[in-house]
Amino acid sequence: MAVVPGAGALSPYKYPKGRSFMRNKYPHVGFMSVCLAAAILCSCAVEPAGAGDDELIIQENSAGFVSTTGTVASNKDGYTGTGFLSNMVNGATEANIVYSVHAETACAAELSFRYAFGGTSTNYRNLYVIINGAKVMVDSDNVLDFAYTSADWTVWAETTAFAVNLAQGDNHIRVVPASGSEVPVGVRSTRIANIDRLKIAGAGLSAGGNTTVFYSLSAGVKIAGTGTVTVDPVQEFYLAGASVTLTAAPEAGYEFESWTGTNPSTSNPYTFNISSDVTLSARFLETGTEQDPDLVGYAAIQDDSGTPYKVTGGAGGSSITVSTLAELETNLESDLPCIVTVSGEIPSTPSTKIDVRSNKTIQGDGTGHLRNIELSIGGAENVIVRNLVISEVVAVSGTGNDCIGISGSKNIWIDHCEFYSATGDTDGDGDTDELDKDYYDGLIDISDGSRFITVSWNVFHDHYKAVLIGSNDTTPTDVPAAVSAGAGVE
Repeated sequence: MAVVPGAGALSPYKYPKGRSFMRNKYPHVGFMSVCLAAAILCSCAVEPAGAGDDELIIQENSAGFVSTTGTVASNKDGYTGTGFLSNMVNGATEANIVYSVHAETACAAELSFRYAFGGTSTNYRNLYVIINGAKVMVDSDNVLDFAYTSADWTVWAETTAFAVNLAQGDNHIRVVPASGSEVPVGVRSTRIANIDRLKIAGAGLSAGGNTTVFYSLSAGVKIAGTGTVTVDPVQEFYLAGASVTLTAAPEAGYEFESWTGTNPSTSNPYTFNISSDVTLSARFLETGTEQDPDLVGYAAIQDDSGTPYKVTGGAGGSSITVSTLAELETNLESDLPCIVTVSGEIPSTPSTKIDVRSNKTIQGDGTGHLRNIELSIGGAENVIVRNLVISEVVAVSGTGNDCIGISGSKNIWIDHCEFYSATGDTDGDGDTDELDKDYYDGLIDISDGSRFITVSWNVFHDHYKAVLIGSNDTTPTDVPAAVSAGAGVE
């Protein structure tokens, strides 16, 4: 009997086509998340791999390919088939590729990937391979190594082939970025290399019909120390349709507000059936925290069903008044909640981009003015910008481009601000060539799938390109579907 680790107490349950399976507990806990593995117990002999085995190649969009969080691309040379899988990076859903392989009988097989790994050589693209809900022991660990190939992503290589056991019928094969203790300290592991194809050799193999579907669940707390989350049952992957219950318990002085992520809800406990990969965080706020009643619009919800979201900015964190660029950068780029009040004008030469983190309030004291400084809100949420003048961010020198750039972010409120640039003949030579439309970029850019944004009671003047919503005309899915705007234009 070949055993693949699973989840839950030892108890039999029925699987498709009347086969009897069992499950047992196999815990694995990552940083601020709970992620445990489901699996399958096969009550049949496993045939060893050997000469004369079938060799199955699965390309993107061919039989046996199920899905990916990335895209199919063809902009790099050297691939086979019609293209390759690219742009697979952790976001709201963990980066992954899913395949389905059918085995006539339970058997041993050998699996490998053809790939390209470019960019910076110190990056990390190693993966977990998960078959029917259980991580595969690749060599001495659970990690499949992807060595660097070339900076321009045009040199392709084959991973070392490794042994796997397949169950009779359709086998669910998923690859995801390695994480936790199996990633070197200080290395970020959030992406998958470009994948040309999967190759698997074994007896009686063919492309599967994806009849066995597993999904992942990652659940944790939004801000450490504010509460705890329990998951029932605890598994690494869950069969499609499985029922899961999440329970949030606030620490003293906090209250539960909502679950944020792929399946938002205000229910607690929260019971749902898994039908996709799920990432959820319990959001706890200090007891009695209220949202500013002046906020109206999409920023105060977190899905198309209108699940509420209290936009509180840096409430609950420290409050500081700043008057220098260094102070501004230090506080806005911190991971801690913070209310930052800008006093007087803060200039920069050349332009400077400040990466604003989640849970921040940036406000003026009546004199607050950022000149040639971009507030870049990327991959963040719960940010308030109010009562500020932001002007003249030069795009042709320095790191800044826009007055405010919002990318891949949500629940952002921009209110009662003034935005402008210098136009006309500023150097006295009788023309305006020095200030053409590209000298400055945008006043506010909202792109890369940003959603639930409110831009209210702002003034825009003296500028060529005021507000951008969406990155370009060819990526419709990038255009935010939930932006509330009310502004004055001069």
